[in-house]
Amino acid sequence: MPSSFDTEAVLARTAVLGRRVYATMKRVDVGFMAGSVAYQAFMSLLPLIVVLYLLVAMVAGEQLAARVLELTEAVLPTETRQLLATAVSSQIATTATSIVSLAILLWGAIGLFRTFQTAFARIYETTTKTSRVDQLLDALVTFSIVLVATLAAAGAATASVVVRVPFFDLVSATVLLVGLVVAFLPMYYLFPNTALPLRNALPGALIAAGGWTLLQWTFQLYLQHVSSPNVAGALGAILVLLTWLYYGSYLVLFGAVVNASLAGPPPSKPSADAVADVSEGG
Repeated sequence: MPSSFDTEAVLARTAVLGRRVYATMKRVDVGFMAGSVAYQAFMSLLPLIVVLYLLVAMVAGEQLAARVLELTEAVLPTETRQLLATAVSSQIATTATSIVSLAILLWGAIGLFRTFQTAFARIYETTTKTSRVDQLLDALVTFSIVLVATLAAAGAATASVVVRVPFFDLVSATVLLVGLVVAFLPMYYLFPNTALPLRNALPGALIAAGGWTLLQWTFQLYLQHVSSPNVAGALGAILVLLTWLYYGSYLVLFGAVVNASLAGPPPSKPSADAVADVSEGG
């Protein structure tokens, strides 16, 4: 029957996709790459958030910048928010809002995006862009879209508070999810360094955004009901943050693996290794 045939075809395609995903994850060792990305993310997180705050404060005022800071911290585990908020406040207080200081902070922030570029090149079996200018432009474009998505999400969340939208928690979660999709989409479109339609980048962005939302919710439950109070203070917050960054990086890379697998099987003769050490970020 046609319906049975369609079901079998869908199951067959799903099985093929599953085998491709498994083969790609095994080939590139996603777990190792996620650890490298998580380390770079840990080193870039503070300058990234500070740059977001300073740019928004310069363009839209400190009130919206403070809301952006709150929204950015909302995706992090509760245990790390106070530690990060203190570090960000200290950095903001000691950083002059000049072009030079912003450029220094921005250079540290985009190191994370350059690391993702290298990881995506290995997943897609392409080469990273040889021109530092091209790498920098892609990172800046991605950072700019992250900034716009964060601003839009912050504005929507603030507006929903002002007008007292019913089911605020649901609205806030939806806004956060949409903002994450918009923020992730340029990474999946630009970083593989291969021509692909924008729609081919969407599955990975949806997986990463949904995974991050679920990860944040799972971490909240774990910290509230399972986590031991023996490891406390700054050390505990750092351990939680590193763990969260690892799984968050894993989800982003998994989205790239799914996109690459949907695009088709890997070439029969792999290209030269994109980069020997992912942790150097290109």
